[in-house]
Amino acid sequence: RRRQELMEDAKIVISKRAARFLNDGDVVNLGIGMPEMVANYLPEDVHVIFQSENGIIGTGIFRNTGTSGQNISL
Repeated sequence: RRRQELMEDAKIVISKRAARFLNDGDVVNLGIGMPEMVANYLPEDVHVIFQSENGIIGTGIFRNTGTSGQNISL
């Protein structure tokens, strides 16, 4: 149990440290998982746009040619 608590503490420390690197108006892709915690530690006066991944390339269903959205090229 103690090891899990230490891991959670480490995640918080890392997230707080990463938040210090962000500036007002930044657009950031931090990925998924632990990096999502960074938003919890931004100062109230810092507004950042976070972009996140919607999946992993090369997995899932492939669309047939010509059926993708207008803004997506295959």
